[in-house]
Amino acid sequence: MRFPEPLRFYRILPWEKKGSWVKLLGYTVLGYALPHRPDPAILIDFLAVTGSFMYGFSLNDYFDFQLEGDSNYLGELLRTGRLTHRQAFFLVFLPLLLLLPSFLLPLPSLLLLLLFLLLLTLHSVPPARTKDRFFGLGYFFLPLGYTLTFLQALLLSGDPSTPHLLLLPIVLVAACQDEMLGLLLRKEKLKGRERVEKLALGLSLPLFLLSLLFLPFFPFFLLTTLFSLVKGEGLRRIAKRGFRLREDPLWRRMRPLGLSLSTYHLGAYALLGAVGLF
Repeated sequence: MRFPEPLRFYRILPWEKKGSWVKLLGYTVLGYALPHRPDPAILIDFLAVTGSFMYGFSLNDYFDFQLEGDSNYLGELLRTGRLTHRQAFFLVFLPLLLLLPSFLLPLPSLLLLLLFLLLLTLHSVPPARTKDRFFGLGYFFLPLGYTLTFLQALLLSGDPSTPHLLLLPIVLVAACQDEMLGLLLRKEKLKGRERVEKLALGLSLPLFLLSLLFLPFFPFFLLTTLFSLVKGEGLRRIAKRGFRLREDPLWRRMRPLGLSLSTYHLGAYALLGAVGLF
């Protein structure tokens, strides 16, 4: 076996139209930063989350290639004979070794990590393959998983504060919206595209209402309120022009340095938490 490029095999680096998952670690980092109390278990937890993403995304590439003929790096290795199916499976499951030390973590964080791992598996593996079920709504399972990585990281430092817990539904809704937008970007021929477009646009409203609901109690939520307004208005204008994200100049302006506004938003939360202002 000629060993493949691990950074592309595990989608740490993008390959052609297949993006990297690394930015999704932002949910976990946010959970570390908010309590403003560094915990020695962070390294073990970070390795476990990283291993879970490496496993989940390579597993998804394997079954996308097998079941749909999808073009991805792992599938290309199988197609050209550089890897056998047995070798591919071995490499897919290899990152799970990074989860072994996680059994030293507090039980709530460990259980949430294992649930995240289960969601990643069910997303890709038949017959469950949740991404193809529930009329496309199975794609919401992944954003739920990303939100769990935020929550389990938050719980590492003990009992989280009320505003940090209130951020949880906002993170979940924002993650769902980003997943819908990602689908529209990745898949030119998307089954139920019109429904996904409506969801991507419509989720701006609950994001705004949740922020507005929490604002009287914690002034911090002014930031989430303004963010939801800016993003919602931008998507409304894009939707009027046919929701062609790749071609729309406004979408490019909404993604400075190629990152989504939500990525910068999570970074702002983490920075405020790290300096003790949230």
